Amino acid sequence: MKKIIFFSIIIISTLSLAKTYTLKQCLEIGEKNNLNLKSNGYNIETTQLDVTSALNRFYDARVSASSGPSINESHNSERPSVFSKTNATYTGFSLSGNIDLGLIDNYRYSKLNSVNSDINFQNELKNLRYNITSSFFYCIIAQEDLKVKSEKIDFSKMQYEEAKLKYDLGSLTRSELLQAEVSLSQANLDIINSESEMNIRKQNLLHLLNLEESYHELKLSYQFTENDQFNEKPDELIQEALHNRLDLKMGRNNLIMSNLLLDIEENTYLPSLTIGVENSWQRVHNLNRKNIFMDVYSDTEVTTVKIKEPDYIDSHGLTARATLAWDLSLSDFNSIDKQKVEIKKSKLNLTIQEKNVINDTKLAYLEYLNQKENLKKIDKHIELAKENLELANEMFKLGNKTITEQIKAKNDYIDAKYQKINARYQYKTAIAKLMNSIGR
Repeated sequence: MKKIIFFSIIIISTLSLAKTYTLKQCLEIGEKNNLNLKSNGYNIETTQLDVTSALNRFYDARVSASSGPSINESHNSERPSVFSKTNATYTGFSLSGNIDLGLIDNYRYSKLNSVNSDINFQNELKNLRYNITSSFFYCIIAQEDLKVKSEKIDFSKMQYEEAKLKYDLGSLTRSELLQAEVSLSQANLDIINSESEMNIRKQNLLHLLNLEESYHELKLSYQFTENDQFNEKPDELIQEALHNRLDLKMGRNNLIMSNLLLDIEENTYLPSLTIGVENSWQRVHNLNRKNIFMDVYSDTEVTTVKIKEPDYIDSHGLTARATLAWDLSLSDFNSIDKQKVEIKKSKLNLTIQEKNVINDTKLAYLEYLNQKENLKKIDKHIELAKENLELANEMFKLGNKTITEQIKAKNDYIDAKYQKINARYQYKTAIAKLMNSIGR
């Protein structure tokens, strides 16, 4: 008795720690925590920086400065001690611009690559949402299946007790009693397998959500509705898929990028023009500022004039230059031919992608129709299985049915209940798959 009480306390404690998540909450958590999505976000930042780098290649700006003493001596036979000592400070700024068709194509290529990174991020997000939705519904199926298997155990126990009583009274053979016992044993095995399957599916969902919780603590809640309908015709869904699918948009961008790479290779035949402008300023400081004596000659006499050196002398300079460069090698011809092959490959890959999208949409639509039809018929199937079980139980009590027939009727009813659970959430999964296929 103590063991039973202890076990009950553990179960209650575990359930109290469990947190219930809805599908909406799981999607929000996945978008926030998923590491693959974060990695794709960094790719967007990297390609945006590549665009900036491609733009910076069009121009080159430099600022330079230097300062240091320089000693200049000038000797004169009459005044050998006179010399000048100066400190020169140089400051310059240069700006050059490159005019090259290859740089323009390279910039366009970087922009398209940045767009592709953003599309890839959105595609990763849509796939993540689809995977979380599918995993969520598979967990719900496993949860509901566990309830059905528990009901099967209860029924098998009751059936075994009834069979044992009949056996003790002599109205059942040992073989029939063993069949009831085997049925109970199978029910116990089924619930163990169902619980294991549920834990595996919950662990997969936790991985997608990047949560550190235990699968024992994860509890899911969903209110089933049948209001999701597609009124569009298959051809309309296919056209929507061809327009919306992000992987096709990436494929079209890749084809444009392949053509740009060909333009870049062909532009190696053309010369590149670099235009530069340099503006410089220089100030020379005279450190000693000694007087300079200069002899001034005239027709009648020689006059010595004393000149005071200025504190500094400024000078400015403006220089413009243009450079035409042409660099051509034999390897360029092979690169062009190789890139033409890459363009053909990109076109073929895009065609393959389009055909795959069309096929995926058709298959997803057929699966949606199939699950929709199953959902309509499953309730009638359960009613028939339940009626058959009730009749088998009554006839077994009257001795008109064997225990084998009763067990089969019970299993048919349990299977029908599971089929309903499976049909409901397979229907939801089929809707999610079709939505993902058409790019909604």
